[in-house]
Amino acid sequence: MTFLRFFNRVKGILLHPRAEWETIAAENTPHYKVLVAYYMPLALIPAAVSFASGWMEGELLHANLLKNAFYYIVGLGGIYCDAFVINLFAKRFDSIKNFNRAFALSAHVVTARCVFYLLFIIPFPTWFQVLFSLSLMVYCCGVQFIGLQPMMNTPKEKRLPYLITTQLVNIAIAVLIAIILVVLFIMAFHSIKGELQTIIENTHAP
Repeated sequence: MTFLRFFNRVKGILLHPRAEWETIAAENTPHYKVLVAYYMPLALIPAAVSFASGWMEGELLHANLLKNAFYYIVGLGGIYCDAFVINLFAKRFDSIKNFNRAFALSAHVVTARCVFYLLFIIPFPTWFQVLFSLSLMVYCCGVQFIGLQPMMNTPKEKRLPYLITTQLVNIAIAVLIAIILVVLFIMAFHSIKGELQTIIENTHAP
């Protein structure tokens, strides 16, 4: 995908999502090509903004790089997870089961969130950042709602329950993963703490 085509795709999703979804559906591009040609360059925008913000706040370079690399990889996993959920529930809502289309839907839905993340380089008040983030989430849900019919052939009356179901499942998965990570972190912390105490005791032993 050339830069001009990438730019036009972003502009189309932001300004004319209904027409752009029709174009994307007709392409039926394999998911790995959408990942490399569209989502990965798009996801670099929030990663770069987050890195710049951390640099301006005096974060250590290696810590800043590791943090944003981790978020970037988590974002890639999140897109695949979202596409899997959309495809998993397709038949329940009389939609076609097509992972390539589900992935394209998931990858393009986050366009506004990635592009407008550029604004977060400005130190707005926390309340404004939260409100703006919520507004972007609502907007992205609206873009997905519009895209369900052309991308997944979802009947009009099934779009809203399909959208709500997939969003709730994704939230549940995110919460579950967060709980698992917290538990693993606590276990690792106690293990390291125990090892350090043992080393200290052995050091001070006569």
